[in-house]
Amino acid sequence: MEFDGLLAKAESLVHAQPLQTHLSEREIEQMATYQFASILQEDEEVHCDGTGSEELFQSIKAQLHDAGVAHQQQVPAEGKPAFGLSDREMLRLREGVEGAIACGKEALARGDISFVREELTELLDAFRVNLDRGSKAYRQLGILGSYVRALEAIEKRNRGEAIEIPRVIEPKHNVALGSTLSAALEGWKKAKRPRPTIAYEFDHAVRRFIKLHGDLCIVDIKRSHVRQFREALQAIPVRRSGALRGAPLPDLVERAKAHPDVVSE
Repeated sequence: MEFDGLLAKAESLVHAQPLQTHLSEREIEQMATYQFASILQEDEEVHCDGTGSEELFQSIKAQLHDAGVAHQQQVPAEGKPAFGLSDREMLRLREGVEGAIACGKEALARGDISFVREELTELLDAFRVNLDRGSKAYRQLGILGSYVRALEAIEKRNRGEAIEIPRVIEPKHNVALGSTLSAALEGWKKAKRPRPTIAYEFDHAVRRFIKLHGDLCIVDIKRSHVRQFREALQAIPVRRSGALRGAPLPDLVERAKAHPDVVSE
């Protein structure tokens, strides 16, 4: 949902959305269903791919050991398993969900939708809806109930229970054919006028993404594209010289596959 929201914000720079004060019951149901399914889908991806923190933890552990620094571990670290999550990752996920459920239920009992304010913003962005935050429709949307139910489902999965993963039905939008990633980037730069260093970083990242996937329309970019992009960045060598300095991302990935012993970034 966070990724969908980022894409929606980029798209909104090209197509402004009118302010709304009303949502139909069907729209509210669609948004709540999408949010519930998205949370479970993201959790499924974490359980399949890992959190990405185990590699960092092991790297820091090795550095501390080499420096002769003593450190305590709450969970014995045995490295990243071939599949799934490590014991340390599993413990952190369980602790995080348990705490979130307790806070979510308290907010639900009080009707305090501020607990999910960020999630509401991401959801509205994903659906390209500019909803008046002071309207009755905003309070009705709420999504507190679906948010807590999603957390409870994740808690069951963390206990080893089988949980059905709903299919995420992406919102449909009427988008101009020219609303590409590069067009959204240019719109963002014109609207935000970022500092030169920030603009350079965004330009660099977008150029790499386009080299890998092409200049896709904003609404055609899926989580799989982002995952492949992240994995490609993690695979390329840090130290590059000669022709590799200006090589496109796909070539760098192939180089990394041919030389897996080279340190990657």
